[in-house]
Amino acid sequence: MAELIRYELAPLDARRWNLQFDVDTAAFHRLMTQRLGRTILMTNRMDWEAEPIVAGYGGQQSVEKVFRGLKDGDWLNWGPMYHWTDSKIRVHAFYCMLGISLLSYVHRQVQNVCPAITIEQLKQELADILQFCSALSSSRREGALPYRHHSEQAESHPIAAGQRHRPREINPR
Repeated sequence: MAELIRYELAPLDARRWNLQFDVDTAAFHRLMTQRLGRTILMTNRMDWEAEPIVAGYGGQQSVEKVFRGLKDGDWLNWGPMYHWTDSKIRVHAFYCMLGISLLSYVHRQVQNVCPAITIEQLKQELADILQFCSALSSSRREGALPYRHHSEQAESHPIAAGQRHRPREINPR
C-alpha cells in the first residue's frame, strides 16, 4: 500500500492536523494488471488435469449457494428454528437436507427440458403452479398404479407439460 498511496500528515496547531494524500495511478494500474483478479488453486490431486480442478472449484459456488439459501430462508428455511431438544433439531436438519436433495433432483430433471434454468428460476416456476394433486387410486389391489390429477393451469404450465421453453428473467431483490 505504501507504493500505491502517498500521504503527508502535518500538524496545523496543537489540536488540528492536516492530511494530504495522493493515489499513484501508475502503481494502481500495475497492481490491477499484475496481482488483482487472479485466483491460485492448490490441490493435492497430482493425477488430475487442470480442467477437473477448475470444474471442482466452480462447483463450490453452487454448494455455497445452497447453504446461502438455507441461511437466507428464501427457499429452504433453516431458521428461525422453534425447537429446543436435540432430537427435534436433528429432524429439522434432516428435513432441510431432504428439501435440498429433492430440489436438486427436480432441478436435474428439469434441466433435461430446459438446460439453462437455475434453481432460483425453477423455484419461481414451481411457485407459479397453483394446484397439482397426486392421489392413489381407490382400488388397493396389488400392482395398481396411482393415478394423477392436475388442474388446467398445471397442464398448461411449460415444465409440467414437458415443453422446452426459455426461463423468464427474475428480478434480483
